[in-house]
Amino acid sequence: NALYEGDYRYHNKDFYIQDNWKVNSKLTLDLGMRFTHHGPQYDIKLQASNFFPDQWSASRAPLLYLPGCASATGACTRVAVDPRTGASLGPNTAVAIGTIVPNTGTLLNGIVQAGNGIAKENYKEDPLVFGPRIGAAYDLKGTQAIVLRGSVGVFYDRLQGDSIFGQIGNPPTGQGSTVVNSTLQSVATGTAALQPPPVLLIHQYDAKIGGSVAWNGGVQMTLPGSASLDVSYVGVHNYNSVSFGSISVPTGMLSLDLNAPDI
Repeated sequence: NALYEGDYRYHNKDFYIQDNWKVNSKLTLDLGMRFTHHGPQYDIKLQASNFFPDQWSASRAPLLYLPGCASATGACTRVAVDPRTGASLGPNTAVAIGTIVPNTGTLLNGIVQAGNGIAKENYKEDPLVFGPRIGAAYDLKGTQAIVLRGSVGVFYDRLQGDSIFGQIGNPPTGQGSTVVNSTLQSVATGTAALQPPPVLLIHQYDAKIGGSVAWNGGVQMTLPGSASLDVSYVGVHNYNSVSFGSISVPTGMLSLDLNAPDI
């Protein structure tokens, strides 16, 4: 096993302007704008890589050993078969089924390392996004007995680091091998290793910053006995959300849904 450790950085810069404007004796407005620069979080060692479907080619994909039977009659003993010749690899080779046939295809088919023709951050996002906020209060009778209130605002959330931390385990930095019934000498030379297809952790390269729109509207009324009544409707709509978590998957295997539905 090899341990890869990333050195992650990001630069978050936010600023805002806000003003309160009393239009007349009954109407008051709160107006504001937040300017947000998240800056992608990335490994400054440039160990990560990303997958680009448009750069993947079926003709360059590595071949995988196919399943076959050692005997055409009786019970089938599974063996690995070379897809190029149809020849069996021999007894006790079932463990090789689904692994890569050596010297076939390109392991980095569609995979590009950070900074190698793509952004060093391994993904891109808008450098500046805007979050307007508008609030209003209207004194219906001018006596503060009944006041109508409402507001709406746009908010942004930084992408979870766990969505990209595992990218340093993608090829070419990270590669997996399986060794079965071998010796230490063979492990050291790599002669007995089987190479499964890589399991990739990717994030959409042209990413959108996740955000939400929150709003509320309601009425405040004075009641007898120094009491008051406040009735409001509150709502929120998320967009460009990334679903990330361990729900319904084994421990340590976190799911990543790049097409998470809006909430």
